[in-house]
Amino acid sequence: MQPSIPSRIQNDKQRNTGQPGSQRAPARALVGVFETLVNEHRKAAELMQRIAHQSAESRREAWPILRRQLLSHDRAEELEVYAALEGYDGARDILEHHKFDAAELEGSINELDAIDYASEQWVAKLRDIVTSFEDHVRDEENDYFPRMQQLLGDDKARDLHERFVSAQREVIHTLI
Repeated sequence: MQPSIPSRIQNDKQRNTGQPGSQRAPARALVGVFETLVNEHRKAAELMQRIAHQSAESRREAWPILRRQLLSHDRAEELEVYAALEGYDGARDILEHHKFDAAELEGSINELDAIDYASEQWVAKLRDIVTSFEDHVRDEENDYFPRMQQLLGDDKARDLHERFVSAQREVIHTLI
């Protein structure tokens, strides 16, 4: 049996509901592209959890799908969402942090690609990716997205949704 990979994303989501006992008051609702990105984070987290517990053969089939999802999400996010923040003084730290996280994720994905699916090293590397992904998601959803939406405004966030989806469709076809 494979060891369980903890999911801090779902725990954070539960803590930030504004319900009694939650750690934070509810934030303003995310709209447009930011709502879409949060939904994609959830789907990716669920897929990672499933893949971690599958056989090597099932991982061999499922990993390329998740890989394309993660990379197309990240690249389209960079092309459309983060690019929209260029020139905003209040976004400099967000842009720098995202570039670092994106490079780290892509490097980790490339490392995982080089490991045999049946190896315990593969599962361990996936755990590393899950941890990095969850940290990145927590930063985006709890800090960056609310700040980005405030800087850009709700109308721009809604406009960016279609641009992100279109860019992601284009990018996904370039990925192996």
